[in-house]
Amino acid sequence: MVADFYRILDSSSRGEFLGRRAELTALDAVLERRPAEARLVAVTGPAGAGKTRLVAQWLEEVRTRGCTVAAGSAEHPASMTPSEVLTSSLDHCLRHAPESVFDGLGAEELSWLAGLFPVLRQRWTARWPSDPAEISHVFGLARALLVRLARERSLVLFCDDMHWADPVSLEFLRFLFLDPPKAAIVIVLGYRPAQAGPGLTELVERVVRYGAAIRIELGPLTEDQTAGLLPAGADRLTRRLLHHDSAGNPGVAQELARAHGPRPELGHHPHGDELRSGIPHFVVPPVPEMRRLSPAALLALCAAAVCGDPFDLTMVAFVAQVTGAEAQTVLDELAAEHLVLPAADGGLRLRDPVVRAAAYHAAAPGWRQSAHTRAALLLRLAGAAPARQACHLEHTAIAGDTAGARVLTAAARDTVFTAPARALRWLEVAARLRQAEPDPADVLTRATALALDGRPAEARTLLVGLRRQRAALPEELRAATAEWLARTERWLGLTAEADETAHGEPAAGAEPGLWSEQLAVAVDSGTAWARRPGTGAPVDALPAEPAHRARCLSLLAASAWLGGQRGTAEGRARRAAELVDGLDDAALTGGLETLRWLGSTEAALGRREEAERHLLRGHRLVGLHGQRVLQRGFAVALAELCLSHHDLEGAGRYAEEAEQCAAYGPVAATAAGRPTEDPQSPLKLLSQREEQIAQLVSQGRTNQQIARELGLSHKTVETYLGRTFKKLGISARAQVALLVGRAG
Repeated sequence: MVADFYRILDSSSRGEFLGRRAELTALDAVLERRPAEARLVAVTGPAGAGKTRLVAQWLEEVRTRGCTVAAGSAEHPASMTPSEVLTSSLDHCLRHAPESVFDGLGAEELSWLAGLFPVLRQRWTARWPSDPAEISHVFGLARALLVRLARERSLVLFCDDMHWADPVSLEFLRFLFLDPPKAAIVIVLGYRPAQAGPGLTELVERVVRYGAAIRIELGPLTEDQTAGLLPAGADRLTRRLLHHDSAGNPGVAQELARAHGPRPELGHHPHGDELRSGIPHFVVPPVPEMRRLSPAALLALCAAAVCGDPFDLTMVAFVAQVTGAEAQTVLDELAAEHLVLPAADGGLRLRDPVVRAAAYHAAAPGWRQSAHTRAALLLRLAGAAPARQACHLEHTAIAGDTAGARVLTAAARDTVFTAPARALRWLEVAARLRQAEPDPADVLTRATALALDGRPAEARTLLVGLRRQRAALPEELRAATAEWLARTERWLGLTAEADETAHGEPAAGAEPGLWSEQLAVAVDSGTAWARRPGTGAPVDALPAEPAHRARCLSLLAASAWLGGQRGTAEGRARRAAELVDGLDDAALTGGLETLRWLGSTEAALGRREEAERHLLRGHRLVGLHGQRVLQRGFAVALAELCLSHHDLEGAGRYAEEAEQCAAYGPVAATAAGRPTEDPQSPLKLLSQREEQIAQLVSQGRTNQQIARELGLSHKTVETYLGRTFKKLGISARAQVALLVGRAG
């Protein structure tokens, strides 16, 4: 029987069970054989980790094996009654228990049990013990009652949310496991370790030490496990970002996925800093802990959500308009509820993006607007970075606020490589405030953001217009405009135009950015770079700045490989790798293509481990920072790497991602496109007709189109394609296209 179990389940969590298979197996092991004595199982993890969902799945399965299943949960301490966990867990079992369970018990004993279990008060008068000796006697009766319930069938009892457990329930569990009864009883405790009191922690540790308990800790899900919880329409980039933003927490991942709809646009949902300090673009119901907060604590939580992560006591007090002492008191309450946690770099943060969204939208719009105004004022007085101020100015600034426009523009410049979509929004707000023609430097920032955001054609239009004004531009801005125009033309596949732009400035040979673009145009078109007479910098005059030097060395290594100079390519790739590996992620965000050129060259040189490390690093960073224009290049490079080592499944995944990114930029013909140490093509396994059909599949033809072109039936084409999949060990048309492209 199930004891009102779904009363403690969120109905939306009941669906196909995915992930946590290892943990489910560990639970199964407890009941592999009928337990000879009572066992305790502690299932622990943070809020949203899936403790309830995991145990619910297990209880559904063990119920079919004939076990008696009972469940209940603790309530918040403020609303708790004595022995609440124990009584709520056993309520249904005792309500329907046969009379034989109570045989041999006297009236006084039944009265004591009725005092402990309210459901029995319908039969007997309740009596609560008045001294410790009587309490021990009542616990002994309850222990005997559990043994009777487990007499014929194993009894599995689930007590959820034990971090809020009442003292009486904890004391009973301590009593029970001082001398575990010789009966088939399994008691499962679900709780959050960070909120568990010392009594619960000590109890579990002691029983584990005695060998009568096991502990199952729910850590973060893997990326693949998280993907299984998300809508089928979500692309790989979106799945990866949702995994990152949820930190592998299934509850948070599912809420974020629901917020972004069944098929969000590729990688174009709010993530990263936007979730932590920007506009929460989704609304969720208040999390359960919010409903129990005092009015003052709820106000402080809303203020913290407006402030964004990280925040501190002073900021919350100022935004909420309370004293420092009052803010400290309510922050302690929020910390006790585990809604506010210490931030990694100091200060405080909200537990997760779901809590922030719930608190942000719980505040009235008018109050929220005023709160942003107060936050912006405090940050300006404190001399905070423009990006911190911009998070609030975009909500509050009004037309004519030129000072606010300057802050927003500076913030956009600071974040154009780490959050180009956000930088674009801030530039748009700044333009409305300024009500004047934008400064040429702002136009360049906007074009940079557009290009990185996957809109290079729009960026090129702006840059062409800006370049027409080059006579009036400072030399540095003129060179930067030419560099970014050449780059966007390269990303658009306009190789001749990009080459001409990169060589067209008088300072092209002395300007590192333009010179590296000359190299990039050649490498991405699959040819070795050749310096034009009178242009281009000498190879031994590389820029001193490490990130730019690494960029140039990576390009020179790729160019050397394309020119057949293996030894030179190896030397330059090693030097570039030493520089790249010594740089943190922040130093590379302005030139993430370095990692693609370097990784592709290393792959061509047969250095798989280094290639994989650099390509995966770039792939991760372009996703996290929303540089969508580069996503396809990394996906193709990784697909090529997988394919060269016969990992067709991995190649297919990245090929699918490359197809999804097709709108944001062409595939570059990098060094990895040249033959590696193993030139054998899997296509040689195919018959002439199978290879012919594979070629047509790679061109995007449907089965019906192929049938018409070859004069075959639709069924025959399907048969040939099935044989092709089987011979090549693949399962998707994208993988066929990749293999054909690889074979040339």
